[in-house]
Amino acid sequence: MIAIGLACKPKLMIADEPTTALDVTVQAQILELLKRLAREEGLGVMLITHNLGVVARYCDRVNVMYAGQIVEAGTTEQVLTRPRHPYTERLLRSVPQLDQDLSVDLESIPGNPPNLADLPIGCAFHPRCPLAFDRCRIEVPSVRATETGHVSRCWANE
Repeated sequence: MIAIGLACKPKLMIADEPTTALDVTVQAQILELLKRLAREEGLGVMLITHNLGVVARYCDRVNVMYAGQIVEAGTTEQVLTRPRHPYTERLLRSVPQLDQDLSVDLESIPGNPPNLADLPIGCAFHPRCPLAFDRCRIEVPSVRATETGHVSRCWANE
């Protein structure tokens, strides 16, 4: 599939879950190949994945999406070490760590994702958000950016 994708010499390759269902060895080989091709061919690679470990190792920038909208964007370091959106923060706390005490349960995000055909009024994450307040329930948050370009869509960041 990678060869077919490169046949017309694109400037951007979109890889949607390219390593799903592969064992970790083959997964690493595929991701290293994509990284090498990007460097050698001057190719942009957009990696769509749920695997935050893959994001941490192979991505320069990250867009975190919830209910079909980007809720946070920035460099990988910014987003993974200093999350600004409650959803991103909760996602990161739900990822197992090698040095984690095995007797402690992983955190989860309470509730369920919204029906995309019937999104709640206001911020789509507010029914599951521990920081939600009245404004979140009635108004969609505007995009807020730091001076370093770290962007989030959350009223709590005002």
